Amino acid sequence: MSQKSFAFKLKVMNQAVVWVGIGIAVMFFALIMLFAKGLHLGIDFTGGTNLLLRFDQVPQIVTVRSAVSKSNIAEINRGTSIQYLGLENDISIKTKMLTPNEVAELQKVLEKEVGKFKVMEISTIGATVGHELRQQSVWIILMVTIALLAYISFRFQFFYGLAAIFALLHDGLLTIGFAAFTQMDVDLAFVAAVLTILGYSINDTIVIFDRLRENQANPQPGETLIQIANRSVSETLTRSINTVMTVLIVLVCLYLFGGSTVKDFNLVLLVGIGSGCYSSIFIATPLYVKLKEKFSK
Repeated sequence: MSQKSFAFKLKVMNQAVVWVGIGIAVMFFALIMLFAKGLHLGIDFTGGTNLLLRFDQVPQIVTVRSAVSKSNIAEINRGTSIQYLGLENDISIKTKMLTPNEVAELQKVLEKEVGKFKVMEISTIGATVGHELRQQSVWIILMVTIALLAYISFRFQFFYGLAAIFALLHDGLLTIGFAAFTQMDVDLAFVAAVLTILGYSINDTIVIFDRLRENQANPQPGETLIQIANRSVSETLTRSINTVMTVLIVLVCLYLFGGSTVKDFNLVLLVGIGSGCYSSIFIATPLYVKLKEKFSK
């Protein structure tokens, strides 16, 4: 079966209301999760204590995490981030705000369970700083969205930009709703993951839009806009599927074998990139066609 016949049997444009409706339903579900459960903000956004320790021997993250769990500090594991920083001997531990006595207790347990270390830095992230980071993160996402709208409107036309931004809104809401549903920590790494998802999604959308614009400039005899859109999706479908599958395979491997430090980050990327592939094909393109038919003379 050829790629072209396969895409026309799918009739992506003919079922545009269904595909966009599914996307809108997912967005509403994400909003319900967001308002019902809220986001569990990490240390970066709520404030806390950051310890940078240099161990004599290279420690294992799982060993450090196990030691932290034995420190008997209430809720210390909730939102705690433990990762290598720079050298393999250097460990960064971000946790809730600790008193000097709690820091001393944590150091004592770490030395007993993991090994000797030197304290390189102990710093605190105040609530005010966390609030500023939250605001900056929101502004960064908004500025990226506006910049993408402006670029696509300039590079293609305004209808393309509106359709692409709606698809990005779908991906962003789905990712945030998933974070609310699972109550994973939302920190700076999560914001980086969301920006990565937006970049991937817009790239996939632009590939389809570029072919759509090219085919509109050279239509087949008697071909309608819906048929042109179907053909454009057909000609880029294999590329979209191959690209997303390649990325997802890597992310699944990292999720399964990459350790707890990057587990949530990879999970967010898995959800968001899968969503980005769907929105590029089944939301952005049909929405552009509907906008073009309704508002273009």
